[in-house]
Amino acid sequence: MRRAPAWAVNARRPLEHRDFRYQFTASALSMFGVALSQVAVAVGLLAEGGSPQTLGIALAAFSVPQLVFVLVGGVWSDRLPRHYLMIASDAVRFGTQTTFGIILLCGGGPIWGYVTLQVLSGTASALFLPASMALTADSVPAGLRQDANALLALTRNATNTVAPVVAGLVVVLLSPGWALVIDGATYLASLVLLTRIQVHPQGVVQDRASFVSEFRAGLRVVLRTTWVWTTIVYFMLFNICFATFLVLGPAAITTGAAGALRWGTIVATFGAGQVVGNILALSVQPRRPLLVSRIVMLAAAPMLWALATTDSLYILCPLAVVFGVSISFPDVLWHSTLQNHIDTGSLARVSSFDYFGSFLLLPIGLSVAGLLGSSAGVSVTLVGAAMLMLLSTLASLAVPSLWSLGPTPNAGDVPAIGLKPSVDAQEM
Repeated sequence: MRRAPAWAVNARRPLEHRDFRYQFTASALSMFGVALSQVAVAVGLLAEGGSPQTLGIALAAFSVPQLVFVLVGGVWSDRLPRHYLMIASDAVRFGTQTTFGIILLCGGGPIWGYVTLQVLSGTASALFLPASMALTADSVPAGLRQDANALLALTRNATNTVAPVVAGLVVVLLSPGWALVIDGATYLASLVLLTRIQVHPQGVVQDRASFVSEFRAGLRVVLRTTWVWTTIVYFMLFNICFATFLVLGPAAITTGAAGALRWGTIVATFGAGQVVGNILALSVQPRRPLLVSRIVMLAAAPMLWALATTDSLYILCPLAVVFGVSISFPDVLWHSTLQNHIDTGSLARVSSFDYFGSFLLLPIGLSVAGLLGSSAGVSVTLVGAAMLMLLSTLASLAVPSLWSLGPTPNAGDVPAIGLKPSVDAQEM
């Protein structure tokens, strides 16, 4: 009998734990709902006579509160049982998406109604993210956290590929309204599954302080832990560079009749690379996870350089696969390192600062990339982004704790407030 590959065996191991099974299934449904709504909202608003400007306002109404409230979500996720906050978030999104769909089915409504629903949905999403990341640390043993994160990431990347196609079919066969009603149903199902979770946080229970005091305490943990704040800053710079790929990649490739097909092929191979990176995370557990992750991320820069210098798919597609791996594999290692070295009582707050940095600079990077591409030229901007990506990655390797931080806390290190014992305790 043929044995299953190691990555498949490792993917099953976190699912042997009851609470994680419920979390995983609920998260998969939420991921599917998010990917479904991205198509349904856009098509629905445009089908009802909305302009691209109206669509932009509606999308901004989702992303702005997600940025504003993610730090709030981090604090509340450390104050309350994480799955309770996720249940509340899913309840809100069930209401907003179902209402959105019903409004479309009934002939449409005013723009302020759509904006209000998107604001509520974006706020709920901001509360869900840090709670979900921190819950993983409680629902599986420390030795399985990388496998659990990799499985969640693999599911997310697969969902982002399949759900838009499903959304398109639902829109064509039924309507955008029904697609959003189905979207709402995924959140309801996720909510029901989350009510079955019975985790007990593994951190030390502390006396509850005020909201502001706990926010400041979380910020202090970030600022006093060198490998955390330097990585967050590095990811912010990386996201600016990644934005040039999203904005200027099509401009560099989509010239001529077959341009759109070439760009679609590159995006598809990039997605395949992300899946390969997730499988790699299920197969390999480095002894120095953050160091290995930075070395892997050095491989991202050639993709931007190649987009500026060639349109050959024989060169760009293999580089796109490597580009996908260089993002997805380090992302799993980063989340696992946070869960293993940051005390669970501070974990959601610390992760919320990470999300905040990503949410803040990616849209700014998209705008800046477009402006620079128009003024300095597409090729020059892509080369500049490749150089910034390479130099910032090399600079991040100068952080000493990056070279010594292991997959689990090291025995004998001095513990710090809000932290599990780690090699970085000496830097605080």
